[in-house]
Amino acid sequence: MEEKEFIIYQNKKGNIVYSILSFILVIIALLSLFVHFDINIILEIIMKIILFFGVFFFGYAGIYFIRRMKKNKEMLIINSKGITDNSSAISLGFIPWEEIEDAYIGSSVGNEFIELKIKNEEKYSDTLIKIKKMIEEFYLDNNTKKGSTQDLTEEELDQLAEYAAQET
Repeated sequence: MEEKEFIIYQNKKGNIVYSILSFILVIIALLSLFVHFDINIILEIIMKIILFFGVFFFGYAGIYFIRRMKKNKEMLIINSKGITDNSSAISLGFIPWEEIEDAYIGSSVGNEFIELKIKNEEKYSDTLIKIKKMIEEFYLDNNTKKGSTQDLTEEELDQLAEYAAQET
């Protein structure tokens, strides 16, 4: 009997939108480099330097999103053996059904996600401790006094994701 799998891939629409926006910002920054601004010469030089780095930053971001779109990465795989989470740099990886006590749909900031209650958390404690430590460091670094990640604003969640990407 053929095994059935439910696979969620990365969102191509988001990557397309982000890459287009990145390249639009590259064009704006490039065009702005050749415009003379009637401001203090020091401010103009600083602005040109920022625009110069903006070209590289947004150019790299556009290329990153195009490469990410071409990979078509499997973010979540659910099959008869268990769940494989590849959704982020701090994913838990493969979790067999025997290790899962309960699973339900949760939501935060308008996004739905699968929440798992794991029977033997010690088995995954290294990853969970890393995630918890990263969240605690984020709270300390940003003077955030929230009860959980569900209490974070969308901006704070974005900052946490950037913080996690830096740590890995």
